[in-house]
Amino acid sequence: MSKFYWNPETIEHFKIESALNALSGDRNFVETTHLSISEFVKSDCDLENDETYADLTIDLLEAVLTSKSKEWKKFHEAYHLDKAMQNQHE
Repeated sequence: MSKFYWNPETIEHFKIESALNALSGDRNFVETTHLSISEFVKSDCDLENDETYADLTIDLLEAVLTSKSKEWKKFHEAYHLDKAMQNQHE
């Protein structure tokens, strides 16, 4: 469970980015997503109280990697349908 509130669109953005990286063959897609989230947190988030950028980065990464969403499911299904259609034409 996330310690911080994240805008659902933010989670969705990084979930799709992560999926694109994985589906394009990036074997280090989790690390790539981690770096992208880290850059986002440092440039777009404000720290409060005793928070650190590392805390926010890990929390958002966990939210992205563990959440299930309708949009990601649609994207995933569309990608596999497209691949299946490409394979039929080969």
